[in-house]
Amino acid sequence: MHPRHFRSAVLGSLFLPGLVCVLPGPPLAAQEGTPASRKITDLKNKVESDNRAHPSVSLAAEEEALALLSRDPDPEAETWFLLSQIRDAIVLKELKKAAASVERSRVLVRRTGNQRDHFTLEVEAANLLLAQEHLAESKAAAEALLPALEAYRANSPRDQEMGRLLARAYRNLSTTLRNLGRLSEAIRILQKAQRTSEDINDRAGRARILDRMGYLYVYMRRFDEAVASHRAAIAEAESLGDVRLQAPFHLSLANAYGSMGDSDRQLAEMRTASELAGQVSDSATQLLISVNMADVYLGKKDYRKTLKFADEAMKLAVAAQDPGSIAVCQVNRGIALNRLGSSAEGLKAIQEGLAHFRASGAINDSAEITGNLAEEFAFAGDYRRAYETEVEFKNLADSLKASQDQKHIADASAAFESDKQQLQIQALQRDRRNQARLRLLWIALGALGFGIAGVLVLSRRRLESANKALADMSLRDPLTSLANRRYLTTRIAEDLAQVNRLQRLGKASNGKDRMMANIDVVFLMIDIDHFKAVNDEHGHVAGDNVLKQFAGILSQTMRDSDTVVRWGGEEFFVVAKHTSRADAHLVAERIRSRVEAFNFDLGNGGYLHKTCSIGYASYPFFRREPAKVAWEKVAEVADQCLYAAKSMGRNTWVGVHEAVDAPESLQEIMAGYPNVSGLVAKGVLMAESHQDQAITWAS
Repeated sequence: MHPRHFRSAVLGSLFLPGLVCVLPGPPLAAQEGTPASRKITDLKNKVESDNRAHPSVSLAAEEEALALLSRDPDPEAETWFLLSQIRDAIVLKELKKAAASVERSRVLVRRTGNQRDHFTLEVEAANLLLAQEHLAESKAAAEALLPALEAYRANSPRDQEMGRLLARAYRNLSTTLRNLGRLSEAIRILQKAQRTSEDINDRAGRARILDRMGYLYVYMRRFDEAVASHRAAIAEAESLGDVRLQAPFHLSLANAYGSMGDSDRQLAEMRTASELAGQVSDSATQLLISVNMADVYLGKKDYRKTLKFADEAMKLAVAAQDPGSIAVCQVNRGIALNRLGSSAEGLKAIQEGLAHFRASGAINDSAEITGNLAEEFAFAGDYRRAYETEVEFKNLADSLKASQDQKHIADASAAFESDKQQLQIQALQRDRRNQARLRLLWIALGALGFGIAGVLVLSRRRLESANKALADMSLRDPLTSLANRRYLTTRIAEDLAQVNRLQRLGKASNGKDRMMANIDVVFLMIDIDHFKAVNDEHGHVAGDNVLKQFAGILSQTMRDSDTVVRWGGEEFFVVAKHTSRADAHLVAERIRSRVEAFNFDLGNGGYLHKTCSIGYASYPFFRREPAKVAWEKVAEVADQCLYAAKSMGRNTWVGVHEAVDAPESLQEIMAGYPNVSGLVAKGVLMAESHQDQAITWAS
């Protein structure tokens, strides 16, 4: 497991800058001179001035106010604090508290009949469903609310508060659609939010939407558009002179560069964000920056800097009374300490962080950290606990994947049923209009001009959309849902071009190489051992089950930035990006050991243990001349290493790298089919194997 995954998920929910909706204040009666009413006013001011920078502090103030109001009721004031409490509880992932506040608010809003409170409450309720990952329900709630909210907004165009609420409702729906995989719809809804912000001249709101669009483009892997969108958000914030907005926007741009694998520009943007956040004492953004800095350096295996930024983040998290951030910092610190030799302290810190996520019911994070902990036990030499923790991780991962599969199916089915009902309604309406349209047909044909051009444009766009969907389907293996060879050949050129650029940057002006970590791509060719016997002895359905579970192991073991391909039959191909060739054997061993420990469910009541064989090689093959050997040749080398592993008895791995003193004159040998064993014998390549086994090269 790669530590970045769970951290990104957790941190993305800790603080969403600038998503504050102004809520109606307590009535004037609550602001008069009694001590209780003055206290209520002070608490309201405290929540508003905090601006969700420290949601734990705001939540405490809201609890105190609600306790006072229980003794001296004021329905409108109580509604204000409950609606604010829902927002803060969602940010802090205290979803049960948020749900209870939603129910209390509904009773009060029905009693007061305040329409503005009603709209605010229902936007919060849809957001809560999104936070609970009830995606179909969140989508249905938002789509049911939006027509009434849009009508209210149309009748009151000068009501900026309701305009901001409408834009926020669009943003939440866009996130729901994104999580449902409906990315084009998500973009269109964000564009509606943008137009709404422009209508009310909310330039800060428009900037936030541009920032959100950047995140969506990253999700779609449209990185150029992501960077452009984040830069536009920054430019808008700069024109407003709003430093408090600029800091998180630079952090967003940093995360986009991180997703692109450009850690240098990622760190540069983080430093800019940190400087800006310091200017306005924005401790919440500083906390995010410190945690992300620690994460970046952890990925670069610079454990001293990881520890430095983890310690900085810990101080900020403790000051903010933010238990989730504290737990993330404990895990970061623990991994760094363990790698720096303080194993006892480091492992204890990771376990303390894990305990928080288990107690809070954060299953995804608990599973991810459990996998990390297993790796850290192994690094510390405690192989018994490493094995026990790995088994625990496997059980958690299996359970989580099963529940997520069921949930995704349910969400997709619910969304489909909702859309189908809407389509049926539209079909009935079309039937009623058909006769009238026939009478108007000849009149319409008489005015072709631009009208027919518009129809043709719309039809072309629909055709392009359909073709794109078909193309996407053709890039996936239908059995395992992994990428297929066609996907690899259409996407790999961009990845390797980035590696070549980084390699060129590794050349100093005097022509000497600088050491740059994690700029290689490792190709791993993987084959399930004796797979034919599964089909022969247990049937093809059992074989398909093994293939799907094997694909799941590879997907869970590799990072999101890596590419896992079903190469054909029982053979798989992994492209591990931003990996040092010196660590390639660790990746291979992690795959081999997890497959060996896995208990494959055949689907017929039977279970089976299988093993795999792995061959690997690194791109660029020769660092001095990155373009010398095409990636297809490197894949052929990995394939020869795989066959060597199978010749050695299977359940093992073999890999090769460029030898330090490889004679340049021999590089031309790679022009034909590579003779890997000959290149190893001549010193062009170095070979390594699991447990230093003697390598038997297949003829």
